Amino acid sequence: SDYPYQVYLRKNLSDAIQLAKSAGEKELFIIGGQKVYEAAIPLLDQIYYSVVPYHGKGDTYFPEISSAQFRQVSHIKNPAEKDSPAWDLFIYQRNA
Repeated sequence: SDYPYQVYLRKNLSDAIQLAKSAGEKELFIIGGQKVYEAAIPLLDQIYYSVVPYHGKGDTYFPEISSAQFRQVSHIKNPAEKDSPAWDLFIYQRNA
């Protein structure tokens, strides 16, 4: 195989989620692109949203997080270290 140990590929998000559940996983992390994020948002209970300063033009964006669907429950500021810039982590929880 061309992939490291315990990497599984699925053709769609639903199949990937089902695989994780059947393996007993309690938390699943979804790493985009934009279309993957858009498809995943209706299925999410929690969002870990990291913000790293960048002053150029981007071509892919995380969808807007709706305050009608999610509330911010945490904001962690991470200081710069050696070659890494400062960054922020926002955690959102789906509204009940």
